[in-house]
Amino acid sequence: MQHRTRYLDLTAIGRGLEQKVCSTLSGYHAFSGCDSTGTFTGRGKVAGFKLLQEDESFRSTMAGIGQSLKMSAEH
Repeated sequence: MQHRTRYLDLTAIGRGLEQKVCSTLSGYHAFSGCDSTGTFTGRGKVAGFKLLQEDESFRSTMAGIGQSLKMSAEH
């Protein structure tokens, strides 16, 4: 198996996306998982990303993931 390191220019990618989509990416990644295991089993990340671009309700949900966190000192 061959391993290659790949670098992506995230600044350039971010410039190509609308702000309303960029603000949802961390929530979407947390929900969809890494490339080898995903919540959208059999669908791929492309279908979910298209939904991000088209559906305001989905964007709102993904943008809200991790925005509020309540923790207590108790274990």
